[in-house]
Amino acid sequence: IGYIEPVAGPLYAVFLLAYMRYSFHSPTSLGLAAVAGAATFYSYNNMMLVMGVLTACLLVSDFRYHILHRRIWLRTLPILALLAIPLVEFRILHPEAIRANLSAVASYWVEDLPLAAKLLHYVQNYLHGLSPIYWFAPESGTGTLPTQFIPGAGHLGYLLLPLVGLGLYVVFRNLRSSRYRLVLLSALVIPASSALDTVEIYRVLAMVVPALILGALGLEQLGTW
Repeated sequence: IGYIEPVAGPLYAVFLLAYMRYSFHSPTSLGLAAVAGAATFYSYNNMMLVMGVLTACLLVSDFRYHILHRRIWLRTLPILALLAIPLVEFRILHPEAIRANLSAVASYWVEDLPLAAKLLHYVQNYLHGLSPIYWFAPESGTGTLPTQFIPGAGHLGYLLLPLVGLGLYVVFRNLRSSRYRLVLLSALVIPASSALDTVEIYRVLAMVVPALILGALGLEQLGTW
């Protein structure tokens, strides 16, 4: 279980591609999606909770499709069990690891605070991680390490903002479609883990993937118009 932040984003893209292939082209690609998901899960500590939440959301979002292909799920169970072995072994050998990690980054979650205060702090951090100001404003990197932002520029190019906004319009207009829900969910889960401490760009780098997908949807909509 490592700390290779830049690798998480590309692996996240591979997982989304594999899951799309499973959902919309070839149900037998479930095994590929499982391997890609596990690779993303193990690539970086922050991606563990992100992938866990996304997996739960996709199980609910595409429940009917999963039931329809339950035989493929049954054949994929040995692969899923094999992929879970490192996590189970790690939790057995290091049961205190999660709390130790939160303590190491001085997370408010291990402080002596009321649960309501912790939950409020979490919601605030989570919404900050989705805020267009955080992603597109030139001052969004202020207060972080100099290597984590470019002076005068946002984390995402501001020219992408109208395309992302248009892409969100397309997604919400077609929210009954599984493929559009997947795009939305893939973005919404990104701050789920970093919100336990503070939202830093290296912890949410994977947001680049759904942002570019949304931008492409927006560009496609412009072409349609």
